[in-house]
Amino acid sequence: MNIDCDGTDWLCPYDPTGMTLTDSGNADGQPQTDWGNLSAYQVPYIVVPNSAVQKLNIPQNAISVVVCAGQMFYAIMGDTNGNTPEVIGEASWLMGQTCFPNAGLNGGVGYDTPDVLCISPSTLRRTDDRHCVYDGVYRS
Repeated sequence: MNIDCDGTDWLCPYDPTGMTLTDSGNADGQPQTDWGNLSAYQVPYIVVPNSAVQKLNIPQNAISVVVCAGQMFYAIMGDTNGNTPEVIGEASWLMGQTCFPNAGLNGGVGYDTPDVLCISPSTLRRTDDRHCVYDGVYRS
């Protein structure tokens, strides 16, 4: 899980001790997310590649499920990644802290173990009265 600080906290200027604002590890941070000016410190959001959003028609701010550290949390899909190559597995600072509070995650330090699952329920579609098909699982 990489930490995304786009939005109001776009350079991740945060020190959990409250003493200084020294962490500027998000060198490519943008002052806005794709769907507004979210705060990475206050909003649990995930980042999905542009191509997946377009292919699956995922609406902005779609409610998503994040499974990490053996627990399930909710987030919104708050930003997209259009880099080349597109990267999967980014989340807001708050989402990173929620999943791994003792890992020291910040704009320059991510969580490298590939055991995080992100699901966007907005990609569920009903096929009949009893069945749903899921079109979008993102694993990082």
